[in-house]
Amino acid sequence: MARKILKGLFNRISIVILLICVQVIYFVFAVWKLSLYSQYISWGMTLISVVVVLGIISHDENPSFKLAWCIAILAFPLFGGLFYLIVRKQTDNKAFRERLQSTAQLTPALTQSESVLRMLCQCSEDAAIQAKYLVSKAGFPVYDASGAVYLPLGEVFVEELITRLGSAEKFIFMEYFIIADGKMWNRILPILKQKAADGVDVRVMYDSMGSLFLNPDNYYKQLEEQGIKCVEFNRFRPTASSIQNNRDHRKICVIDGRYAFTGGINIGDEYINQLDRCGHWKDNSVMIIGDAVKSFTHMFLQLWNSCRGEADNRDYLSETLPKIENDGFIIPYADTPWDDEFVSMSVYMNMISRAKKYLYITTPYFIIGDEFITALELAAKSGVDVRVITPGVWDKKFVYITTCSYYERLIKAGIRVYQYTPGFIHAKTFICDDEIATVGTSNVDYRSMYLQYECGAWMFGCSCIKDIKEDILDIIEKSNEITYEQCRNTPLKIRVAQRLFQPFAPLM
Repeated sequence: MARKILKGLFNRISIVILLICVQVIYFVFAVWKLSLYSQYISWGMTLISVVVVLGIISHDENPSFKLAWCIAILAFPLFGGLFYLIVRKQTDNKAFRERLQSTAQLTPALTQSESVLRMLCQCSEDAAIQAKYLVSKAGFPVYDASGAVYLPLGEVFVEELITRLGSAEKFIFMEYFIIADGKMWNRILPILKQKAADGVDVRVMYDSMGSLFLNPDNYYKQLEEQGIKCVEFNRFRPTASSIQNNRDHRKICVIDGRYAFTGGINIGDEYINQLDRCGHWKDNSVMIIGDAVKSFTHMFLQLWNSCRGEADNRDYLSETLPKIENDGFIIPYADTPWDDEFVSMSVYMNMISRAKKYLYITTPYFIIGDEFITALELAAKSGVDVRVITPGVWDKKFVYITTCSYYERLIKAGIRVYQYTPGFIHAKTFICDDEIATVGTSNVDYRSMYLQYECGAWMFGCSCIKDIKEDILDIIEKSNEITYEQCRNTPLKIRVAQRLFQPFAPLM
């Protein structure tokens, strides 16, 4: 398997290198010959690139994406325009979108209880405005009769997950960016196999790119043979196709429609600190209980339907759950790259713009556009205590350099920036004013905001928000605060690299 994939990657990279070499050779040849024919070819190819750039500029897309592509194309005008057309304008993208839209109809739509929405409006106008966006534009209702339990570490998460999996009687739906063979998966898999043998409907979906090299080839077939229905999402093919960018980055586990888990934690040993990759791995999750679980069931089935086309899933969404004591309001939400609604970005921006006292953010990556940074700057300049916590030990050097390139601007605006010195913080958490928080899968970067399938849980007035705040304050105590002087004293070669990387951040 590894040899086959590496061969495909080599072929894909070779094509790009070949195109670059062709351009260089051609320019040398054109200068040498100075023939009219070669000039016509050069003008024609350059004209294509210019037309493509004009098309990109006129397209309704994120400005940062447009700028990155324009720079790349104009840097290599001979083949840049053609390469963009090959990568971005393909029929497989359209076909996948149409299949997702058509099969999603097999899952009945979620409906909003007007009485619940009125209750939220009476509690908080700001929270209600945020909720109305998710209800009207994203299609995810706000629930009461629900609760959330904060799980501050992978080690805590896996114990709770295994307990709930063991109680499953009807169905188990698991959807993860990474499922990796190891100690964590080896504790979970026997439970899934036993439950499947007992007649429980067990379904597993993992992302092909996220789990690359972490399992045997065609692992989904092995799970099917063991009674577990399985999908390898968007199977990796080493071709120049933009659909390969649309990864399933979500982390969802739904059990009997009663419990749902989401957050940053994948199924891999580094997430429970049984594999040392970047020092101590700090992550988190929330367990949702009650009516709000229905939205996570809906999310899973929508994407499952697009891959498998299951006939009918109404029984899974019509479960009558026992009422639980109300613990605030919860909106599980999902984000997809195939519509024009950037849900994760909008959730974060809503929280930034409506924070009054404080806003704390944890994210493993901070590579984002001017509109996001401007919103943070405005909040800080308006007196909001804004703090951003990123890793002190990094998994990707170029991402580390690019993330650090934003520090100086943030600190200058009054935003406090920290690095988690014990290791790698992978949690994606926003919390403000002791009232509102979201825990989910969306990093503060272009991939999560615009290219990937993501999800999260927005919470207002839930008791676990206190636990989230205490955890973040504990993280801050263990972190190193970055100063303006440190940023100014960054070595020249690093500062040059930062300036070079920033314009291409949307393509990372």
